[in-house]
Amino acid sequence: MVTYPSGQSVIRLCYGFYKVMGMEGEGVVAEGVEDYVEKAVRFGVDGEERERVKGIVKERMGRLWGEGEESDAARVVQEWEGMFESVVK
Repeated sequence: MVTYPSGQSVIRLCYGFYKVMGMEGEGVVAEGVEDYVEKAVRFGVDGEERERVKGIVKERMGRLWGEGEESDAARVVQEWEGMFESVVK
């Protein structure tokens, strides 16, 4: 999934997940509408790239829940709290 950070909470949630997983440099966070379309089309037609990113997501998913060597559970909890507080405001 490609994300383009905006004011919509669901999209911000996806961006937050990617940020915790360290996905910013993996070509999944768009910098504008045109970039979003370009990335989405690329993942739609380039199966190798799609599988590469899918593997990285699977490998890093534990970071969302405070699991694994590279995780900082307290930081993850604080980021979740901040996200929920911003959604409620």
